[in-house]
Amino acid sequence: MKFKHIIILTLAFISFSACEKDNTIEEKEESFEYHAHIHSPDNETKKMGQELSIDITFESHSGMPVHHINVTIYEKNDESVIIYNQPDEAHVHEEDGNLDFTDTILLSEENGFSAHTDYILKAKVWAHEAGLEEVEETVAFHVHPE
Repeated sequence: MKFKHIIILTLAFISFSACEKDNTIEEKEESFEYHAHIHSPDNETKKMGQELSIDITFESHSGMPVHHINVTIYEKNDESVIIYNQPDEAHVHEEDGNLDFTDTILLSEENGFSAHTDYILKAKVWAHEAGLEEVEETVAFHVHPE
């Protein structure tokens, strides 16, 4: 009878320890401390025909992987007018917790830009699933004619 109790207590302890380990792993995975640092563009006025430099650092301040990123540019007055949406594949899974995203786009009608219009650049980073530890940073800018 005592042997049976020892086995039951041992199994209960193993189960408790396993749950404790799972919670620790889960808590660690949920502490990404993501940030998106937009270095460029700034909020200064731009001109049609100008090249817009995009320079963003996505990082996890806790050293966890950067799982997903997205950079969009859309009209301030109508978010459904999306001019730019990159990268094509949001899942980047950068293990070292630091990802530099750079690109250049010409401010032109061919690329969807219009003079006398306000735009928002939004940089977004998130973990395994949409919304998990999701962080967004934005910068607004105005485009003048040439």
